[in-house]
Amino acid sequence: ASSRALDLLQKVRYLRDQNPTHHLVFATGTPISNSMHEVWTMMRYLQPKRLAELNIQYFDRFALTFAETKESAEKTVANDCQTRERMSEFKNVPELVRVFREAADIQSNDDLDLPVPPLLNDEIEIIPLPISDWQTQGMQMIQQRAEAIRSRQVDPKEDNMLKLSGDARALSLDQRLWATKDQSQAEDPIPESERISVEDIPDDPNSKVNKAVGEIVSTWKNTESFKGTQLVFIDFSSPHYDRFSVPVDMKEKLMLAGVPESEIAFMQEHKDADEKKDLFDRVNRGAVRILLGSTETMGAGVNVNQRLVRLHHMDAPWRPRDLQQREGRIIRQGNVLYAEGLIEGVQITYYVVEQTFDEFMFQTLKRKAAFIDQVMLGDPNV
Repeated sequence: ASSRALDLLQKVRYLRDQNPTHHLVFATGTPISNSMHEVWTMMRYLQPKRLAELNIQYFDRFALTFAETKESAEKTVANDCQTRERMSEFKNVPELVRVFREAADIQSNDDLDLPVPPLLNDEIEIIPLPISDWQTQGMQMIQQRAEAIRSRQVDPKEDNMLKLSGDARALSLDQRLWATKDQSQAEDPIPESERISVEDIPDDPNSKVNKAVGEIVSTWKNTESFKGTQLVFIDFSSPHYDRFSVPVDMKEKLMLAGVPESEIAFMQEHKDADEKKDLFDRVNRGAVRILLGSTETMGAGVNVNQRLVRLHHMDAPWRPRDLQQREGRIIRQGNVLYAEGLIEGVQITYYVVEQTFDEFMFQTLKRKAAFIDQVMLGDPNV
């Protein structure tokens, strides 16, 4: 257990011992954010006696009762396919949902029926992009590194799957993030004198960045009359001015296309509460029309939805909860453009490079979202 989780468990037990007739309330929209065991963890906090009554107070017993282990072919970090056995879905779902809902009051979007703007054409937009020659070369090197890691030909301190996934994620976002170190870790390392620096890698005209800039500028022009605003989520590259940075590159290209610098902002550059409030006010009145940030900086607690018309996902986060938080910025009450009939709905756009780490990320999110929906949206009577 993490120290923070153990600390909370001890406090919950202490409060329950001190006040056996009082009640404890957890407040969250995403009690299951990433893995199946989180259902049991929440029940352990809130329903310990019930777990004991059902003889599932230990996770192994809970898993035997409610978790289904399946074998399936999956994409790997290196973009090849492997057969994996994992707990992938719940079984005995009605029984699990009934017990969980003794402590959980779940309200879905359908239950609440809030006045939020609908998705344009009732669907999320996915823009697939072809893999470039440089990305193909990078993925080949990543595959070689993955084989060396699996066969234990390399010291885990030198290279490991976590490091590999970071490099693959950078490569799928923009080939210019491909670092020199990737070339040094290939099966046949390139001599240092012949290695290519990041600056030497070309700017692919069909890249995510260039496609997204074109889409953002088009929407910016089409919504000029009523000052429509847009959000751009990028988790794997932050604004930096001393080295290559996807947000900075996008800003420069947006300005070249005619967007005034004053209408573009980076969430990461607004640190304290007063700065954030001022930024949110400027976005909500349309003074800032393009806001770039990460899930951490621009997710929960960011209320800039009054004029939002489009949200762009440049990369994928690890957890379905993070996607919910991102898209909760635009699928939200209080959009004045929708209320006034100036827009029919809002757009959410994903940019996905084929045959790269993007495929692994979205496969992982889909698998996790499936078992979360089983519990959060499952009917206990079916």
